[in-house]
Formats: sequence, C-alpha cells, structure tokens
Amino acid sequence: MDEFTRASLQMQLAEISTKQSDLKVTAATEDRELSASEQRKYNKLQAEIEALEDRLARDAAMERELRRVPRSDAQGAPDVPQRGNPLAVTNEMLNGVQHAIDTRTSGVFNAEYRAALTTTTYGSPRQWDANILSSPRTLWEAAGIPRTQAVAITAQYPKLTLPAVDAGVAEGVTVVEFAASTGGTVTLKRYGRFTDFTRESLVGADAGTVLAAHRTAIARDLDSALITLVNTDAGTAVGFTADVPAAIRKSIATVTDNTAAADGQVVVIAHPDNVALLQAVTSTGGKTIAEEFVKFSGALVYASSAVPTGFMLVGNLATACRFWDAGGVETRTHEDVKTGVLTATTDIIAGFGTGAISSYVQKIDVVTP
Repeated sequence: MDEFTRASLQMQLAEISTKQSDLKVTAATEDRELSASEQRKYNKLQAEIEALEDRLARDAAMERELRRVPRSDAQGAPDVPQRGNPLAVTNEMLNGVQHAIDTRTSGVFNAEYRAALTTTTYGSPRQWDANILSSPRTLWEAAGIPRTQAVAITAQYPKLTLPAVDAGVAEGVTVVEFAASTGGTVTLKRYGRFTDFTRESLVGADAGTVLAAHRTAIARDLDSALITLVNTDAGTAVGFTADVPAAIRKSIATVTDNTAAADGQVVVIAHPDNVALLQAVTSTGGKTIAEEFVKFSGALVYASSAVPTGFMLVGNLATACRFWDAGGVETRTHEDVKTGVLTATTDIIAGFGTGAISSYVQKIDVVTP
C-alpha cells in the first residue's frame, strides 16, 4: 500500500470515528440512550471502522515482513541487483496523481521557469486521450544491464582490464596474477520533465497521459546518457567495409570472444537511419521486452537516435555496464495559488557506470566509402 492510500484510509477512519462520537454526544445531551435507528447507524459505522483497521493492520504486518525479507525491487536492500523497470508506475501512483490534478493539491507520488500551457496551447474544449505506456523501453533493460538501488549520490565500481589467455601451470607453480583494475565513479543525475497547467486547461486533464509523456522523455534521456558513455568507451571506429552485415557479424564474434558472452548477450546499437543496412532481420518474439525489437545474427538490434549517424556500436553491455537509481520514478504536484498554475513534475535520480571490463564494445563505420 502506498503512502497516499494509507493516508486516505486513516482520514476515512477519523471521519467515521467523528460520526460515531456525534451520535453519542447527541444522545448524552438529551439524556437518553441511542434510538433504534441511531444504534443501527452506530453499528454500521463500527463495522466500517473495524474493516479499515483490519486493512491497515494487515498492511502494517506486511510491511514488517517485507523489511525482514531480502527484496529484489527498487525498494530492496542496497547494492543488490534490482529487477523491473523503474519508469513503470502502479495504479495507486497513477490514481494519486490524477486525484492531485482533480483537486489541485500538492503531493509526492512514487512510481527553471517556463511559460504555463494554456487552453490555446492545448486546444479548447478538448479531452485528453488515455494513451498510456505501462513503461517505455530502455536500452539498459533490453540489454540486460544489472540494476542496483543507490544509497548515495555517487557510486563506485571496479573497471577491469581482462587478462590474456594463459596455458595453465604445473603442480605447485603459482598461477598468473590478475591485478589490472581501476576504480570507476558514477555521479547520479536527475532526469525528468515538468508540465504547467492553468486552471482552465485542467478540465478533463488525464494523469496517465501526462506521466506517459514525462516517462517517455526520461527513457530517451537515459538511453542517450548510456549510449554516450558506451560510444566514448568504444574509441576509434573500425574502418568501413562494403559488406556491412559481414563487418557487424565479425564484430559480434569479436565482442563475444573478448567477454566470453553468453548467447544473446551482445547488442547492436544503431541509428535509425542505418538499421536498414543490416540484412536478414527477423522478429525476435519471446519475452515481452523483446517483442518489438529485432535480432541480427543472434544479437539484439536496438535503434536510437543517440548513436552517431553512420556508425553502429556492438557490445556486451550486460557484463560491462551497471545502472543505479535512487528508488525509481517519482511524480510531484504543486499549485501556485497566485497564478492558479498547477505544476506536475516526474523525475528519477539515476546514473550509469560503463567499462567494468575492457574490450566490451566496438564502434563500426557503416557508411563512409
């Protein structure tokens, strides 16, 4: 149960208790017992109180149990890889934001100056269409990058230079030392969007539409941040060859060899303008996250405008990259009583660490003759 729902139930409980007290006070003032109708009303209120108290008690007991059991979601223990998309929102979160929009109240919901949008901007009269994405696609999730809950604004991780192959040693002989490691540091940033609503524009405003737009923008921001780091790690591009599919297949094999990648771990990241250069592309099917992606020679193909045009990045991101976030996406609302403008902001505090192992990515020139 989220904080908004819990507070709402506690408020209902207080209101019902007040109604019960009013019945008793009225009867006491008139120096009499409760009438039959008053007693029935009192009993009905008591049943509602017991139901609410039972629901709150069960929720409190569940919370106590969850604190004792290791968890694998965004609210779990720190430094443990997390599962699930931090940009996904729950029904409770969406309902909370919708309630804040409808009642023009400030709030915080866990799942610089600009001109406010007016009825002219939106068009009036109008109704928002509930075109809601449950959670937009992200490269880090599609590529299988481990997710960890951050407990500080900076995170550190080892960056390893993979050792050369060794032939092994005889009995009693010391094995080859591996000490090629440096410390990598990630400073988390806040990614988000806000929307200002005038009082008039709030007529019929749908929280799901606003959150979907915010989260889609955040997903693209996260993709851009990750791809920028991976592109830097890739360094100088492998020179152009006329047979682009062959060049990409060779790169997939090279990265697989460099990182001992498991089947399906390698991903090809390409600009949308260049994806068509890959031939014999077939639909992936299978898991939900991959249903709308394609594969080339066993590697996931991920199209993003954050990739430099004319190049493709081939890498084992699942092994060499890490994703930290501080509890997932959050939406807040705030009303400026002077202007009547309600602001809805959605953001996430997150960051990426790349290069946990060397030689995990190659940059391929696919256009230059």
